[in-house]
Amino acid sequence: MPPEKINMFRIIVIFLYLTGFSHSIAAENSSVTINGEKFSKTFVGNSPNGDKLIEFVKENESFKNWTKLIAFRYQQLPKIKNEPKQAGIAMYKISQASYPGTKLGMMLNKTETDAIVHFLAWPKNGEKYIEFNIFRYVKSRDNNAVVSLQVAFRMPLTKEASKVKELKATQMSLLSDASKYDMNTVQNTIDKLLHNKTIKNVRNLTQ
Repeated sequence: MPPEKINMFRIIVIFLYLTGFSHSIAAENSSVTINGEKFSKTFVGNSPNGDKLIEFVKENESFKNWTKLIAFRYQQLPKIKNEPKQAGIAMYKISQASYPGTKLGMMLNKTETDAIVHFLAWPKNGEKYIEFNIFRYVKSRDNNAVVSLQVAFRMPLTKEASKVKELKATQMSLLSDASKYDMNTVQNTIDKLLHNKTIKNVRNLTQ
């Protein structure tokens, strides 16, 4: 895939954590529902060190052209002691540096065991959209990694007042749903898919 075609969320996440992933796997019989929408087309990435990535898009969309994308990750981050707060801070700084002037925010629960970062990103190749990203981090049940939920939403560039209002409402709705999402589902889904015998079609992520 040419560098200019790599999705924006992939650039940020791969730069920060996922350079070790080497394969993508199509999996059947799995889906997630967020914001009242079902995401059933699934790809799974494996890393030699045991890190895991699962991406979901709508059945009628592709991983090159999508409007919304959901991703689950299991990432071993010993340098920050697998702390959700530190993972959030790292993503905050990366997005701030990658997209100067972006609107971003970070939220923590009282115990600092659950962190959410959200920001706007934009393409470098002149495409007419911006991308709203949400990353939520918690520590894995085995305490050996950070488990994360990503929700990404591509929005057409527009100055029409009614459309702008609608897009902002969608952003807030997605942020609310992400903050309420059961993170045990992320862990359970990762475990289920990686032991699913229907997994097939190994591909190289760098292609």
